[in-house]
Amino acid sequence: YKVKIDGVLASVSDASAENFKFKIPKDVKPGKDKKVEITIAGVKMKTFKIAVQAAPELISLSHLSIADGQTLIIKGKNFSKDPKDIEVTFNGSKGTVTSSSEDSISVIFPAIENIPARVTIQVKVGDMACTKPGMILGSMRNIPNNGTYSPFEVAPHLF
Repeated sequence: YKVKIDGVLASVSDASAENFKFKIPKDVKPGKDKKVEITIAGVKMKTFKIAVQAAPELISLSHLSIADGQTLIIKGKNFSKDPKDIEVTFNGSKGTVTSSSEDSISVIFPAIENIPARVTIQVKVGDMACTKPGMILGSMRNIPNNGTYSPFEVAPHLF
């Protein structure tokens, strides 16, 4: 079995007479209409196209600390232009996504019990979740992030 996605050789596993699995190579960029070429025992099959979706990634958060009902801006990659495709949870509680683009999400921070608290932020686009969740301090105060703090841990001076 030989599989190419957009001309890039994919690794094939679990091949049998009925089916096989292949892994999308890292060099294939996300997008629609990615051409798939399959060759079995030297015979080329009919090509077809697939859509390749990359996992969403967090890059930064607009706040270090945030109160319920406030808007948090999440910057990242591989989001969706349609807010209905996105789910953002804060310690498991869903936030309300108000707008989104490929690299930004605006979400209303929900009420969280036992504040101040470290709050884990998980972003899902369709069925794909961020590989690394974000972290923020849920509190009664809004403290903007000036860009110097990581989105993956609560700023040490806040706790």
